[in-house]
Parts: sequence; structure tokens; C-alpha cells
Amino acid sequence: MEKSAHAKNKTEKAIELINNPNADANLKQAATEYLRKMFLQD
Repeated sequence: MEKSAHAKNKTEKAIELINNPNADANLKQAATEYLRKMFLQD
């Protein structure tokens, strides 16, 4: 349970980062990759 709450928190942070126009492009790319891995796992 603790683990899924942590993953949800990281996911929310990644989405915030992607939506932040001032965020570094490399960070946005990393956040995008993280979300892709989270949501595209089989």
C-alpha cells in the first residue's frame, strides 16, 4: 500500500513537471519516460 501511494505521488509530480513551462527539457523528458513506463507496463 505504501508503495502505490509513493508511485502515485511520483506520478503527480511528473505530470506537474511536464505541465510546467519553466521546467528543464531534460527533466520533462525523464518525467515523460517515467510516466510511459508506469502506464505502459503489461
